[in-house]
Amino acid sequence: MKCRSCQSVDLIEVLDLGNQYLSDFRYDDVRPPQWPLALLLCGQCGLVQLRETTPRELMYHDRYGFRSGTNEAIQSDLRNIVDHALSIHPRAQKWLDIACNDGTLLSFVPSKVHRVGVDPVATFEPESRQHADRIVVDYFNSERFTSAGDDRQYEHFNVITSVSMFYDIDDPNEFVADVAKVLAPDGIWLIQQNYALAMLELGAVDNVCHEHITYWSLTALECLLHRHEMEVNDVQLSDVNGGSFRTVVSRRGSRPVSPSVSSQRQREAQHRLHEPDAWRRFSSRALQAFDELRQLVYDINSRGERCYIYGASTRGGTIWQAAGLTVKDLPFAVERQAAKVGRKIASIGVPIISEEQARAEHPEYMIVAPWFFRDLFIEREHDYLKNGGRLIFPLPDLEIVKL
Repeated sequence: MKCRSCQSVDLIEVLDLGNQYLSDFRYDDVRPPQWPLALLLCGQCGLVQLRETTPRELMYHDRYGFRSGTNEAIQSDLRNIVDHALSIHPRAQKWLDIACNDGTLLSFVPSKVHRVGVDPVATFEPESRQHADRIVVDYFNSERFTSAGDDRQYEHFNVITSVSMFYDIDDPNEFVADVAKVLAPDGIWLIQQNYALAMLELGAVDNVCHEHITYWSLTALECLLHRHEMEVNDVQLSDVNGGSFRTVVSRRGSRPVSPSVSSQRQREAQHRLHEPDAWRRFSSRALQAFDELRQLVYDINSRGERCYIYGASTRGGTIWQAAGLTVKDLPFAVERQAAKVGRKIASIGVPIISEEQARAEHPEYMIVAPWFFRDLFIEREHDYLKNGGRLIFPLPDLEIVKL
């Protein structure tokens, strides 16, 4: 195997979670396929990546689980991304959102801007088209944005956004080359994704899932972009999704580079982010977290108390499987998104119920899968906590919240 970015064969395994069932939410009892889940570190460019690539048709289908508009924190962040882009390019006339999901980000882009969204999940299209001039139901490819005729010209966009999707790309060189073809000469490309350094610092092992093929640092991203005559102009950090970084990218030399770029690059070096030992410590911490959670759930069940899952998420699937927890330990999962209610977390066979039903049943404990929305969920479930319920946050450190 070669590094997906620099093609080096200098790859070191730093984490192996074995074979795990893919994320799926089904009405029946059919288990999804299993696929290996192991991390490799490239000794040349520092990119952390999965050892194996899961066929994308097994993940991006009509049962795909994540919707941008479900969570208030995600909506707020997407609005902030749009405001950020417009502050840099206030006269933008054409906007492309890659992996536009249900169109939440595009809904914040002024309607005077020509808005185009791309997403392979067909079930999102009825919602996303309400906020766009054009929706392409497909994976992003620059050939979808060319003129007809012998003298084919690429359509150009002033702003391109890629939110929580760049790490899903199996061939990042091809993807960046395609973006470069449709980015206007003065255009900007905003990429927001989980940040490898935050993942390492927080022990966010749930970020390791089949969808997330690559785990980017600023240093690794710059190595990739420079190959395609592009560069990072600015970098910002946030707590979104357990630690993310937002990079403003443009053609090399077209815009000034902020001091934040060199500052963050130095911080990565200080933390030895690209050294195998740092990731081996991450692996040891993850295994300990799984052991602690498993024991806690066993103890709760041994007392005759109930423990539900709070949030039927893809990332949660990594935790339950690695900890060896099943429907016998966690009888129900609680979910706000109506499209998931009545289905099952297929990997472990856990039925999904509504938040209203869970509050009526009032289990003694609920484990929060999207632990990085801690404050939001504590506020949302104040009445549950006030009436004696307890929320368990599995990461970054096992925590039980009660009032």
